[in-house]
Amino acid sequence: MEVCVFNRRFDQPVVLISFDVESPVDSYGNDFTKAKIAGGKNRIGLKKLIDLSERYETPFTLFCTGHALLKECKGHNLHVNIHRWNLKYGFHVGNYSWHYLDPASDCTQYPEFYYGDLIERFIKSNIGHEIASHSFSHIPYALVDDNTVSKDLSRSFEAFETFLFEKPFSFSFPYNLAGKYHLLSKFGIKICRIGHEITNLITLRGGIVAVRTHITDFALNDSLNS
Repeated sequence: MEVCVFNRRFDQPVVLISFDVESPVDSYGNDFTKAKIAGGKNRIGLKKLIDLSERYETPFTLFCTGHALLKECKGHNLHVNIHRWNLKYGFHVGNYSWHYLDPASDCTQYPEFYYGDLIERFIKSNIGHEIASHSFSHIPYALVDDNTVSKDLSRSFEAFETFLFEKPFSFSFPYNLAGKYHLLSKFGIKICRIGHEITNLITLRGGIVAVRTHITDFALNDSLNS
């Protein structure tokens, strides 16, 4: 059976490999040292993905937050009102300050927090990687109101149009907490990645093609730094 997905035809099984890319400042954390260590490991991982993709000529989908696309910024300070609690990720109803640790700098002085230079290498590699949206600030869409999501999507699209000169059509939910499909559709998103606990491989959610995934968390240990 031949399958057509966005004008690309596949007549055999296909494995789509995707990675979420976000900066450690895309959170409500307040420990600068831990964030910087995590960001350094993120850069190691991205560089290894570039090498692997070129070695095996394998394209990836990189779901990037808008902030992770930046090479520099003047700082972001976002106040988010969480309306629903989530035990798994420790969210309680109340106000959170996002991007608290943003140093308002660039990828030269603080490369741990800005990945635009590395994402640019993926784009220029000619492997055919897709750069897709993972929101702008990595806020949990399912736990906040529509207005907060709309503003975040607007910032995400602005970052994409500035960096890539085009709009993304794929989306991955922060924390894999799916919701607000009606807003994704308004912004032109056509397909999104959802959690592995969903029964059907592909479903239609508010006009959006939702694709189930098998999620694996990778951790970089000290041996990868050598």
